[in-house]
Amino acid sequence: MKKAEEALAKFKASGDADGMADVVKTLVAAHIAVDKLEDAKLAVKDVLAQFKTSGNKAGQAAMLLANGELACADRDADKALALVPEIKALIPGAGGKSNELEAALLNLQVNANLMKGSAADAMTAAREMRVLAQKNSDKEGEANAWHAIASVYHMQETDETDRSTPDDVVQAAEKAVSLYKEISNKSSEATAMNTVARAQLRMEKVSAGLKTATDALAISRDLKSTRGMVKSLEVVVQAHMLQDNPNAGLQAANRELAAVKTSGNQRGEVDLLEMIAQTHAMLGQPHSAVKAASQAMSSFAALGDNMGQGSMYLLMADMQRTLGDLSEATKLSEKALKCFRAAGSKWGEEQALQSISSLLVDRGQPEKAPKRGEAQKALKELQKAI
Repeated sequence: MKKAEEALAKFKASGDADGMADVVKTLVAAHIAVDKLEDAKLAVKDVLAQFKTSGNKAGQAAMLLANGELACADRDADKALALVPEIKALIPGAGGKSNELEAALLNLQVNANLMKGSAADAMTAAREMRVLAQKNSDKEGEANAWHAIASVYHMQETDETDRSTPDDVVQAAEKAVSLYKEISNKSSEATAMNTVARAQLRMEKVSAGLKTATDALAISRDLKSTRGMVKSLEVVVQAHMLQDNPNAGLQAANRELAAVKTSGNQRGEVDLLEMIAQTHAMLGQPHSAVKAASQAMSSFAALGDNMGQGSMYLLMADMQRTLGDLSEATKLSEKALKCFRAAGSKWGEEQALQSISSLLVDRGQPEKAPKRGEAQKALKELQKAI
């Protein structure tokens, strides 16, 4: 990340617009990966102002798209979609960058609409992505479109009016896998394989799903992508749970953790510890979940990752609640709140406030709850239940 920041400074000094846009795109992806959204927002704001001053429409569109990605990372779909008209207006003046920007805009619309639960709008954008990619002979764009279509099909599996099936997901995602393989995009190939694997599990093809996820895990391992490994391991754990052997999935995760520790990859180590903690929590193993979360906490603190610390504090609060220690759970939720506020995460802050309010209701102190209205409602429901 430091090298990217140094490169951005050099491109700014030389007035290289394409270089600035490319580096900011890389910086945004890197900051999103480690949940440091505020740092990314500042970088985008600075470069956007520079592009506005110079009248560079392609650069402006690229920076607004980056803002859209950051809004999605902050779970604010409406904010991302509100940028669409302004970006659309800039694209005709973007010259040779117009096709690339149009594809990125459609991808943003897919992701934001999926987050919002608007399957029909997401599918419209995904199909437009596919048409545009085929028109431009853009195989990566077409693969992205097929994977987006698979994601929409997944959402539509529970749609009463336009229902799809897990098999629809598999067919679309396998087309994406094939195209990614053709252009040697290993990272995206593994991601699409995970989509196939999850759908296979929903089809009760557990052995097939486990094999697909294991193959995806091998690709991510070779790429040294622990984020990719975590996604595959989540499917592996789910498959073993369906086979009534969840510990086998945890053993696989712990094997990968041991290997990553040996390599000295602290970010990779914390990615895996977080996943292991969440798995223990899901399996109803609070003591093991707290132990893994505490280990992750130390690494998150060393990395200066407030979002990671907030998530782990919140997980530990849930586990202490399960164990019946409501006082300790409240303290942990309050620590989570401080971390999320330091990270500038409105979503995280909302989750922590809800946790604190709910705990204070359970402790018979609804008047102290930060979300008092919701707390009073919860108290009434609790009284009814009694």
